[in-house]
Amino acid sequence: MKQISLYVLAFVFIAFNIQAQTTYPSGVPGCIARWTFDTTDVAWLDTLPDMSANNNHGSVTNIASVPGFRNKPHSAGSFDGATSFAKVMHSSMLSPSSLSIITLLKFNGFYSGNCQGNNIVYKGFDYSGNCDWAFYVADGDLCSQFTPTIEKPHFQTSNIPPTSTIPTGNFIDTNKWYFIATTYNGSTINYYQIIMDTTNKAYNIMPNYTFTYPSTIGTTTNNLFIGATQNPPFKYFLNGAMDELVLFNKYLSNTDIQSIYDYLYGWVTGIENNNVNSNLISITSLNQNISVISNSHSIKSVELIDLAGKVIGKHNSNFKDIKIANYSGILIVKVNLINGEVYNQKIFIR
Repeated sequence: MKQISLYVLAFVFIAFNIQAQTTYPSGVPGCIARWTFDTTDVAWLDTLPDMSANNNHGSVTNIASVPGFRNKPHSAGSFDGATSFAKVMHSSMLSPSSLSIITLLKFNGFYSGNCQGNNIVYKGFDYSGNCDWAFYVADGDLCSQFTPTIEKPHFQTSNIPPTSTIPTGNFIDTNKWYFIATTYNGSTINYYQIIMDTTNKAYNIMPNYTFTYPSTIGTTTNNLFIGATQNPPFKYFLNGAMDELVLFNKYLSNTDIQSIYDYLYGWVTGIENNNVNSNLISITSLNQNISVISNSHSIKSVELIDLAGKVIGKHNSNFKDIKIANYSGILIVKVNLINGEVYNQKIFIR
């Protein structure tokens, strides 16, 4: 049967990287910037590379390297709430007509002054008139009081005021990882806010709430800031850890949001068939596991192979619930049957 050679693996790798210029790893196109905060075994980030290949790289000030959502070391950036931020130089692509912003983060605390704001990402200068757009967390409608227990995400442009009237309940808490997203198309703002619970995956994701406000995104030449703004009186520094921040130049659908959530949650996000007779082999995913079933002959072994052709895991029995929690990226699942036939399938893992 068909087997995958290193040449094929090399081609897959090249094709995937070409695609990654505008396509998020879960398969959603329109990605204009992606910052993962991944780094090597160091205590502090020295740069913030743009993983979308659009060269929106960031300079870093006082961002520590910490474990991310899945507790993988050096996969998130920690902001101290007072001095930490990243700056990305102006690019016209960072102020599109439609915009979607997605982040995976955990708050440690909130600014103790008015509004208790925590800025996530902000392109512009101040909070009215000079910003292209902003995405931050602040209290709902008691800005003059210290009420950090009613925090909600807000999206605004130079014309859209902060959304003060928000649904009660489901407020953001500290010390929990959240998937937070907003999508904007010039008139409608959708907000998504999901606790990243490793024991309870979300399905059929829908907006938590929606606002309608016709406006346009600004087109200033101001730089983009992550974790702070340039506004001297109210920098609203972010106090927390950020595992992922990604921008799209489009209004994402609920299906797109679900796809990105699935990827960030850490499950298999895609299974691509490479077999001639794919109906003979079934690979399914659940939580941090995959299961391999043969509909023809008995399975002899299952191997997990990386893109360099190295076998990084081999299983000679119990082909259900093969754990993949320690892997990420693209892997090849090689299924060896008792009769000598070999099948290969490509899987995508966050």
